[in-house]
Amino acid sequence: MKPDKIYIDTMFLIRWFLFRFRRVKHESPPIIIEFLRNHGEIKKFISIVSMAEFIKVLLYDKDFINYKLTTSYANKLIQELQDVIELKVIHGEKISDDIVLYIERHPELIDCIHLDIAKSNELCFITDEKKIGKLKAVYGNIMTENKLMKQFD
Repeated sequence: MKPDKIYIDTMFLIRWFLFRFRRVKHESPPIIIEFLRNHGEIKKFISIVSMAEFIKVLLYDKDFINYKLTTSYANKLIQELQDVIELKVIHGEKISDDIVLYIERHPELIDCIHLDIAKSNELCFITDEKKIGKLKAVYGNIMTENKLMKQFD
């Protein structure tokens, strides 16, 4: 079934920032970004946790550190991404007690936090193939970006 509301793993959206900074003539934006831009019928969400991840990556990641970005400029870039794909931010989320169950199956706390946010908001969690196997057992509404895109072919 085609999801109509999705929570997007931060790593997919980081690709847009890489494209934005490394853009060369005639290079296209990442496929997932083009897909999301072209499918306004899908409500797209991230969380304030995702926003913090974006700031961390844009200020400190090896791919961006040489640009010496300010937090203010990083926030402008994030807003630009939000505008491009009609991305909404979930604020004030609370972490459920289920986080302990998730961490038993998957060692990355940040992934478990994102899963918990997606589940508590009844959103389809779009994430990486490596994470799905371990996490699908605790939340069935999870899929890869490729599976998402194939459903709209």
